[in-house]
Amino acid sequence: GYLLAAAIADRFDEAKAELDQLSISLTHYLVPETLATVEDVAARIASAGHLFVLGRSAHFGSALVGALNIKEASYIHAEAFSAGELKHGVIALIEPGVPVLVFRAAGDDYMLNVASEVRARGAFVIGLSGEANPLFDARLPMPPTVGDADIISSIIPCQLLAYALGVRRGVNPDKPRNLAKSVTVQ
Repeated sequence: GYLLAAAIADRFDEAKAELDQLSISLTHYLVPETLATVEDVAARIASAGHLFVLGRSAHFGSALVGALNIKEASYIHAEAFSAGELKHGVIALIEPGVPVLVFRAAGDDYMLNVASEVRARGAFVIGLSGEANPLFDARLPMPPTVGDADIISSIIPCQLLAYALGVRRGVNPDKPRNLAKSVTVQ
């Protein structure tokens, strides 16, 4: 989909180069230190019954995919919301101790305000960010960004967390219950 959209926008060669660079960047991201951080976060939230994932703009799509991955792999009730909707009902769902994953792109101060809002209500805030911040109780580092392909790489921390949560909760993430491998239309 990414390359098709780039081709329509007359950016195919640039997008292909970004994807090539992304694969190299990810080899530097998927190292024991990153995996240990993911395991630590999973250990801290594995007993949660609910989990929320907040993103905005293009990272709202990342939040949706991340919540779906976590649901399917760990059976934790995970829901994604657009950060802009926080004060329109979502905030009422935040309880002390509930894990909230916050996608924060570099320099996005709005998402720091979101982290502050949910933290003030007792949430356990997990920043998905390239930068540490005192508003985060824990942080999953984002892979290095490569142009517009950062949206693709931003999903990887959630995939790793989903896997670690599933294993920690005794679920086989490779065989989620009640899911079909394909959808057929009749």
